[in-house]
Amino acid sequence: MDSKVSAAQWRKMRIEYVKGNTTFKKLGEKYGISDSYIRKRASKEGWRKKRSELDTKVEQKVLERVCDARAREFELIAAVNDQMDLVLDNLLRFIEAQPPKKYDDLRGVESLTKAIAQVVDTKRNLYNVPNEVDKEKIKALREKQKVDRARYRLEKKKFDEELKEKAASRTMAENTVIRVIVEGDEDGEAMDE
Repeated sequence: MDSKVSAAQWRKMRIEYVKGNTTFKKLGEKYGISDSYIRKRASKEGWRKKRSELDTKVEQKVLERVCDARAREFELIAAVNDQMDLVLDNLLRFIEAQPPKKYDDLRGVESLTKAIAQVVDTKRNLYNVPNEVDKEKIKALREKQKVDRARYRLEKKKFDEELKEKAASRTMAENTVIRVIVEGDEDGEAMDE
C-alpha cells in the first residue's frame, strides 16, 4: 500500500495532521487509504509528538503576545498614574504656597477642590476602583436581584401548585362516573354512561 502513496502525499498528510487541521480518518478518506495504515506510519514517524510540540509553540507565542499587550497596558496605566500624581502634587503645593488670607476667596478653593476630586476620580477609574456612588448602585442592584429572585421563586411555586391542582382536577374528572336516571324507566334503575 505504501507504493500507492507518493512521498509528496505523505508529506502533505503529515503537515495537515501536525498543524491540527484533521484526523487520521479524514486523511484516509481524502487520500483513499485506510486510517489504520496512516496511524501506523504516523506512529513510526512521531506525528503526534510533532503536533504536540507545535501546539506548545503556538500556545507560547500566544501567551507571549498576551503578556506583551498586558505589559504595554500596564506601562500606559503607570504613565497616566504618574501624570495624575504630578497634577495632585502641583495642586497641593499651590494650595500650601498660598498665604492664609487668599483662602478667603472661596471660588478659588472650590475650583482647586474640584480639580483634586477630578484627579482622584480619574485615578479611581484608571484602577477600576468603585467610588461611593458606584458602591451604592452595586448595592441597589444586588438588593433588586434578591427581590427578583424571591419574586421568581414565589411565582414558580404558585405556577407549580396550579399545575398540580389542574392535574388533580383532570384525574378526578377522568375517574368520575356519571350516573343518569332515565325518566320513564319502569324499574327506576340508574344507567351508567
